[in-house]
Amino acid sequence: MIDSTTEPADARASAPPRQARRLWHDAAALMATVAAADLLVLLVQRRWSVGLDGWQSALLGALLLALVLAVPLYWLLRTTVRACELDARQTQALRPPAPAHQRRLRAVLYGMLLVIGLAAGWQVWQAQRAEAARQVDAELITLAGHQRMQSQRIGRLAVLAALAPRNSAVHLAELRESQAAMQRASKRMAALIEQQHAARGLPSGNIDPLLNRVVVQQESLWENATYVAQVDAEMMPPIALGLQAEADAFLRDMDALAAELQAEADARSRLAVDSNREWALLMLGLLVCLALAVLEPLVRTLRRQQERLLAQAEETRYLALAAQRTGNGVVFTDREHRIVWVNEGFTRLSGYALAEVAGRTPGAVLGSDRTPPETLARLAQAMALRQAVQAQVCDRAKDGREYWVDVDMQPLHDEHGALTGFVEVQSDITEQVLQRQHMAKLIETMPVGMLVYDAAGVIRESNTAACRILGQSAEQLQGRAAADPRWHRVREDGTDMPAEAHPALLSLRSGQQVNGAVFGLRLPNGGLRWLSLDAQPLVGRDGAVEGVIACLGDLTEKLPLIHIFVLGHPVE
Repeated sequence: MIDSTTEPADARASAPPRQARRLWHDAAALMATVAAADLLVLLVQRRWSVGLDGWQSALLGALLLALVLAVPLYWLLRTTVRACELDARQTQALRPPAPAHQRRLRAVLYGMLLVIGLAAGWQVWQAQRAEAARQVDAELITLAGHQRMQSQRIGRLAVLAALAPRNSAVHLAELRESQAAMQRASKRMAALIEQQHAARGLPSGNIDPLLNRVVVQQESLWENATYVAQVDAEMMPPIALGLQAEADAFLRDMDALAAELQAEADARSRLAVDSNREWALLMLGLLVCLALAVLEPLVRTLRRQQERLLAQAEETRYLALAAQRTGNGVVFTDREHRIVWVNEGFTRLSGYALAEVAGRTPGAVLGSDRTPPETLARLAQAMALRQAVQAQVCDRAKDGREYWVDVDMQPLHDEHGALTGFVEVQSDITEQVLQRQHMAKLIETMPVGMLVYDAAGVIRESNTAACRILGQSAEQLQGRAAADPRWHRVREDGTDMPAEAHPALLSLRSGQQVNGAVFGLRLPNGGLRWLSLDAQPLVGRDGAVEGVIACLGDLTEKLPLIHIFVLGHPVE
């Protein structure tokens, strides 16, 4: 843990600019990939979409674009996620839930990608429609040229049949073939024009009258061609000459119609070029919006996160050094109070290494029956309420020995306030506990009575001698105040002693010790017992008096002798 947080400061300081540059490089690569993917899809689709309808071709284009973009997008997102996870592991922090602004960035990113995909699909569909219209225009122009050629051939064959009667049968047969070919081409032109009408709307104003005139001339040309094949040889020359004149007129109108069709095809081609330019600008605008709406906030977010992680890493470095070098045991647990990390101080105290206790609770590893049940209940309640607690517990080490520790347990929260675990600092107080136990035994066996009052003047502890002197059991003395009216105290002169004159209360108020105070105490059986009391105040860390310890001596048998020696007569 220490090695991961003690890298050179200059290397850590250069991390945010380096990461920002890397992200901008990734963003530039992403935008270039999107543009290249769009061109690649258009090129590939021309080969694969032959024979497909417009919507099928658009769907194919969208799928191809999604497949091509899936790899670089996944790579970019995965790289960003791995970088964030690596930073989180280096700072030994639990990964917090995604903030709201990160969720918004993700939503905007996916929304922009969806818009780009839809725009690309629409562009592909428009390109397919333009390509289909171009092919129809090319076929119409080709058919117009075919009709021109066939009309001239029909006129020439009619003249040849009239000038060479011997070979008229051959010429008339060829004329009928040309007529049939011209009729097939005319039907095909009519179907294509109808297709253009359904796809693009009504034809232009110049094409409509030309088309009607060509149809009328075409029908007249077919009728005269059929009539030439049926008349006698004497009547054929004038009819053939008229047919030739009609063919010339049909040729002129067909040339005009072909020119109009070519002009309309050129206009549609220019419109397609303009549309492609507009779509290219739209795609560029979408990419710019993607960079401004997603990549730039992402860069700022990563920069702020990196700066925050660096500050946390620096702080964690010192905390890790302190936790590792301290003589106290330090234990980090998760939300379920399972151990995730311990320091060397814990190993010295318990004999357990991290690998032996990881995933287990401290109580399951170190629990001892000598810990008071009320202490265990207080610890469990603090963990349930996620509160800090301090307690003294008895632990059992790996070798079976028992030792006492003062446990200071604090909850850990992430930046959003969610509980992530607990940290325990265990201070070895075995010597202090043993000293207290030895002192308690010593006090218990002392012939002098011992009373411990709290700050309110209430008895909290007493020894056997005090119970004997006061004629009360330990349970009766526990919780009884010095100012309790059931105490009947008298001065040496026999007058009643008020409660505020009690030596323990005087020591509590003044903070000074009181020595050699003598007073009488009437016992429950009616007798009078003379006592000597020394009071010593107990001062806390803040300098305030937290209680008083009082030593009692029984002067009942000695006090008359003292008075006879001092006064020459016993006290009345």
